[in-house]
Amino acid sequence: MFDYTISFRIGGWIGRRVRHYFLLQRAATWVYAEATVTGHRFEDPLRDFPYAAVTYSYIANDEYHSGEFRHYLSLLRAKKAAEKFFALYPRDTRIAIKFDPQHPERSVKE
Repeated sequence: MFDYTISFRIGGWIGRRVRHYFLLQRAATWVYAEATVTGHRFEDPLRDFPYAAVTYSYIANDEYHSGEFRHYLSLLRAKKAAEKFFALYPRDTRIAIKFDPQHPERSVKE
């Protein structure tokens, strides 16, 4: 019998890669800013690949905003891989992002 769970996971991965590509294309004209890492989150959904999410905050147009970026992990040893990824971005670390000047709530990690 065919396991559809793997198909859903692979389809989701392909969709995310395409979406991320187009987001980076749009962000080429966005404004650079410095953001501060505010937290970490590990997710292991049933029908998708596990991921490590890093949340950050930044100031745009004199207002605070927040965003996150995700790092998708393999199915094996995902928790350990997430911990290694989080070690690269400790809380209160400064990172470079870009945000949309017309919609400053939209941002992407550079």
